[in-house]
Amino acid sequence: MTIKIITGALLALGLTTSLASAADLKVYISSQHQPQVWRQVLDKFEAANPGTKVAIETGGNTSEAQAQYLNTIMSAKDPSLDVLILDVIRPAQFAAAGWTVPFEGKDMSAYLPAYAEANTVNGKVVALPAFADSMFLYYRKDLLDKYGIAPPKTWDELTAAAKKIAEGEKNPDLQGLSFQGKAIEGAVCTFLLPYWSQGKNLVENGKLTFDKTAAVNSLKLWKSFVDQGVAKKNIAEVATDDTRKEFQAG
Repeated sequence: MTIKIITGALLALGLTTSLASAADLKVYISSQHQPQVWRQVLDKFEAANPGTKVAIETGGNTSEAQAQYLNTIMSAKDPSLDVLILDVIRPAQFAAAGWTVPFEGKDMSAYLPAYAEANTVNGKVVALPAFADSMFLYYRKDLLDKYGIAPPKTWDELTAAAKKIAEGEKNPDLQGLSFQGKAIEGAVCTFLLPYWSQGKNLVENGKLTFDKTAAVNSLKLWKSFVDQGVAKKNIAEVATDDTRKEFQAG
């Protein structure tokens, strides 16, 4: 069974041209990927293509849960799904399994390079970008203002700010920094931040350019946050949404 895949990048309504000939479509969207927003997009698609109806199937609130579910569906050659909207790390895996249909002659120049490259396997475009993920530093403006600290722009500034506030507040429940340390996709994103900040990339022109020294420095940085008390000792148990919940609870 082969299937169309739309993955992470800028929101793009490629559906309107590539799938307009289908009368009924079932689109898989992770419950983590805002299906209620996609429903609005698909409603517009239906309005622009009378006679075409699109149903949404949701499931899996983590990347791992999504992969487990979809691997089962695809391995069983279940034909019920027409389009998958999923994480950008999956196209290469699904293409290798023979579960994708190449988008022949597709011009990817309109997309962010990282997403265009992730969706191209062995020179073939196997998936189209649909939305972009970004990582942000959330901070307590009230605490930074209280101690006269500007929002940190470097890792050293972040460390110094966290220490100063912790020493001043003397609150054992107050964390200096929370990040995703659990052995999930989020930990890869965590690792990549300081790796990229050293001017290194993992892939260039379709080839792996892994830099061991930069990788070691990246892991040392995150470990140093724990060693210095900036991050909590059990940070290796923190998953993606845990950080948001902890921040909002504070």
